[in-house]
Amino acid sequence: MLRCELRRLFKEGIDKKDFSAVERVKNSLEIAERFLRSARRNFEIEDYEMVELAAYNSSFHTMRALLFAKGYKESLLLRCCS
Repeated sequence: MLRCELRRLFKEGIDKKDFSAVERVKNSLEIAERFLRSARRNFEIEDYEMVELAAYNSSFHTMRALLFAKGYKESLLLRCCS
């Protein structure tokens, strides 16, 4: 389903690259790592609802970093996840 949605977005021309996005990769990965550490800490205290939220945010920022590394704008990710 997500793959089909991405194809549709690319067809509509939302794939315009922003090569300055590459500069944001490191920051996004640092944020993803912080959320992952938070997920682990919450798992240790058995706060599973917070584990889920932190893991989701870590995944989101990891995907964001991947798109930035490929030179895509953040708006592409926001459109895919909304």
